Formats: sequence, C-alpha cells, structure tokens
Amino acid sequence: MIGVLLLLSFIRGFRIGVWRSVFNLVGVAAAFLGAYALAGPAVDFLNTRWDLLQKTATWWRRAFDAVPPLLVPYDPGTFDEAFSSIGGASWGRLLQGAVKQNLLAVGALASPEPTWSEMLSLALARLLLSSVAFFVLFSILRIVAEGIVKSLGFTTPDSFLVRLWGGIVETALSLVWLSLLAGVLYPFLTAGFLGRAREAAAGSYLVAVLLSVYQTIWPAIIARVKL
Repeated sequence: MIGVLLLLSFIRGFRIGVWRSVFNLVGVAAAFLGAYALAGPAVDFLNTRWDLLQKTATWWRRAFDAVPPLLVPYDPGTFDEAFSSIGGASWGRLLQGAVKQNLLAVGALASPEPTWSEMLSLALARLLLSSVAFFVLFSILRIVAEGIVKSLGFTTPDSFLVRLWGGIVETALSLVWLSLLAGVLYPFLTAGFLGRAREAAAGSYLVAVLLSVYQTIWPAIIARVKL
C-alpha cells in the first residue's frame, strides 16, 4: 500500500511537472503550519464539549493498570523508567518528546494524586487526538491550497525532464508526510493490541524506510509541539 501511494505520487508529479509540484510544496507547507497551529485548540474545544480526552484515556488505562510499574505515584523524575515499562525502550526516540509535552498539558485533568498509569493514559490520549485533529485539518487545508494552485493556470509541461523532476518532488513530498504518519502510528501498531500488526510493521521494508526518514526529520519538531 505504501509503495502504491508513492508510485501514484510520482505519476501525479510526472503529469503536472516540476513547477506546479513546487507550488504544491509551498501549499503543503502552509497547510502544515495552519494545522500545526489549530490542532491543539481544536482538541481543547472538543474536549470541553464532549470530554474526549478522558473517554479516550479510559481505554489506555485499562491496559496500563495491568503494568505494575505504572501503578506507582506520578513523579516526573521517573519518566524514563515508566516510559520503558510500556515498550518505550524500542520506540521511545520516536515519541518521547511529544509524550513529555503532553504530560505537561494534561496535568490539570488528572486527579490530585495521579499514578503513572493515569498520566500516561491522558498524555497518549491527547497525543492521539491531537494527531487525528492535525491530519484532518491538514487534509482540509491542503485541499484548499491545491485549489488555489490549480487556479494559477499552469500549462501541461512538454519537457520530459520537467515532468521527471515533478515526479521526484511529489514522491519526496509524499515520503516525508507518510514518514510522519508512520512515526505516529508505529507505537500503536506494535503495542500488541492489534493482532498481527506488529509482525506486519516490523517486516515491512518501506515502513523501515519511513521510520528512518521520520527519525531524521521529525523528532526535533514534535518535541517542540505544545499541543
């Protein structure tokens, strides 16, 4: 499926040429910044109306309450120990910074004397909902940006080289965004809750490539996201 998506991106870029692909890249960057700015407020708004964070955290907490190291009182100084107890040793570099930021954000929602189980449940629930909000907003804003680019009236490129570079730019762009999706979903796919998803993700060459791209580009960005 990943290979098909990358192939379709190349075909699309080859069809529209490099200049329209570059403008699409600018539009995607603008959509990213807009989604980045709006994801946190969107989650806060939805949580105020429907308590989505607490409801989502309940599912996580059922799993975490079965892990004895997470039943101790919450202490930020023992983050590494608590995080590793839920498998953080294998994928901690992917999401550790974001989890820390979300722990700070959910402090007001926790009970007066929370356990690590409660805090991590709330933090991961917020991270998951913020990621969903980001991708929904990003998709909407990207459609708007693509509509603006189409309105600029680019002509169909004639040069093979222009088409080839367009395919390369679009493929690289899709690779970057798929790497973000892979980095966010990988911990959930390999946590053992989704049957054979762990084996499928671990055995995929393209997933490994996406995670390598993710680890190269995104950790410093996500660690600074205060959703």
